[in-house]
Amino acid sequence: MAYLVDANVMITPFATPSLHTLRLVMGHSSTDAVADWLKQWFLTAFTNGHLVGSRELISEVQKRKDIASQFARTLADNELIRLLDPLPETFNYLAQIEKFVRAHFRQHQVDEFSRGYDGWYIALAKTYGIPLVTFEGFSLPQFHQGLGKIDGKVRIPFIAWVFEVKCVSFYQVLSRHGTLESTA
Repeated sequence: MAYLVDANVMITPFATPSLHTLRLVMGHSSTDAVADWLKQWFLTAFTNGHLVGSRELISEVQKRKDIASQFARTLADNELIRLLDPLPETFNYLAQIEKFVRAHFRQHQVDEFSRGYDGWYIALAKTYGIPLVTFEGFSLPQFHQGLGKIDGKVRIPFIAWVFEVKCVSFYQVLSRHGTLESTA
């Protein structure tokens, strides 16, 4: 089974605090060793087709100047990531997602959501009928009675659930043994 990757799945693990945490729990000797392990894990998962990406993933990750951006650039330049192209229904799903978010969330949260690619990832995953992997928290947002809207950040897992797109945590697919876990 293939999983579509949200940009933070490639960005967050390579952040220095994350590398230290993974070093601690995985028993690696250094953060460089963890980064190398992560690169190999991602390389294997992408080349085996277990993980897939999008042009938006590459664009979002490459905006940064860090390990993740350099690694994503290498993968993309060498065509080691299968990139999903949008189909006509992708744009229809995206319009439905944005309509839902506008109707149910506060305007500043709608604006923040619309500036990013989160809706795009959900629409693309729905188009291809594949799960979406994210680092975002899985929590139920709270409805604000006084405002008549959902209050809080528009999160991928909640919107994916609303649109019947399976969404899994990065930890559910990451195996400490270097393989892709099954989340069946």
